[in-house]
Amino acid sequence: MFAPVFAALLANAAPSSPTLGPTDESALYEPPVEDSVIEPVEITPPPPVPEAPVPEAPVPGAPVPEPALDHAAVFVQPALPPPPPPPDGAGRLVGGSLAIGLGLAASAAVIGEVAGGDGDPRFVASTFIPLGLASIGVGTYLLVRGAKARANFNEWRAFTNAKSRPTGNGLLVGGTMSTVIGGVSLVAAAAQAREPDAFDSLLAPTLFAVGGAGVAVGVGALTWGLLRRSRYRTWRQSTFLSAAPTLTPLRGGVSFGVVGQF
Repeated sequence: MFAPVFAALLANAAPSSPTLGPTDESALYEPPVEDSVIEPVEITPPPPVPEAPVPEAPVPGAPVPEPALDHAAVFVQPALPPPPPPPDGAGRLVGGSLAIGLGLAASAAVIGEVAGGDGDPRFVASTFIPLGLASIGVGTYLLVRGAKARANFNEWRAFTNAKSRPTGNGLLVGGTMSTVIGGVSLVAAAAQAREPDAFDSLLAPTLFAVGGAGVAVGVGALTWGLLRRSRYRTWRQSTFLSAAPTLTPLRGGVSFGVVGQF
């Protein structure tokens, strides 16, 4: 009897769920919207940069502290003189000039003998012509080599701003060539003087004069050149040949040495 009544009460008490269609927007889930709260971000400032210590002003009269010596080797090279001078080319220039002059003189002697007509053509052809040609060739070579040496010497003098003393090479070369030429001329004059009419022409007297003058000038130039060479060697050794001891501190000791320029 009470069953139908109890069933009707349950049906009325239970909420009825409406039937939703597939396109009903109310069926979408929407999460509850809460107020967004922005939390502040704390930025840590960078650490302060340490300031360099300000050096204190030195106290007058106080001892100056010496810098700490590093364990690595400390090498202090002493001041050295400029490099020694190269050859100045004076000897080659003088020798080349004399050789060319000798060749021209031999050519003039050949021309004079041929033009005179009373000389010895065979003697001239076997003596003066080879001597003149060889002298001109050797003189040209010496002049070219001497010019190159002089250019190198001028570059050294411009680089170092140093004054060089004369080496005496020019006097030595000139004196040697003059002595040799004078001796050869004397020998040729003696050979020419054997002829009966040798002194009728100017060849024999000229050879004697050239030979005597050449020997005299050569001996004087050699003497002067040797004196200059001795002074130049003394100056070069005292100026450019130097050696100085060195002291190098090392780890656990020191190192001794010698530094120089030769």
